[in-house]
Amino acid sequence: GTIYAGLTPDGSVKMFATRCDLGQTWDGSNCTGSRSSLQWNNGTSNWTTTGYTSSTTGKSNSAGIAALVDAGSPHAAAQNCENLNINGKTDWYLPALNELNVLYTNNAVIRNFNTSGSAYWSATESSSSDAWYEVFSSGYQGYDSKSNGYFVRCVRR
Repeated sequence: GTIYAGLTPDGSVKMFATRCDLGQTWDGSNCTGSRSSLQWNNGTSNWTTTGYTSSTTGKSNSAGIAALVDAGSPHAAAQNCENLNINGKTDWYLPALNELNVLYTNNAVIRNFNTSGSAYWSATESSSSDAWYEVFSSGYQGYDSKSNGYFVRCVRR
């Protein structure tokens, strides 16, 4: 259910990723099912500033975002990673932007990403209404409305 993804950008700690995107299941050789397209927040325009803007500390960003009780909660992308239990591992989180780029850089080895132009959310906020994402067909990083649906790949240390 997990695969070595590379070293974290905030201290070169080993990082592992789920073999499949949220919504999919690893059957031992392939990802089955449909990828979930999740909003960063609760899918509304109830914008709140979370203050989680670090591009390297996904573990603390994700935990903080998932614990928020505000107009934008529940924060779906982070909450789903925080609630994940794969092979008895429950320390999953939504990667920060630079951690997400580690996944992109190593995507040929990690595999099973959508590389057709769709984006993946990070746990890095850009503004009260936007959060950062990365497109896995090109490595482009940008920010977009927290209410838009993008794919999610969870990681752990």
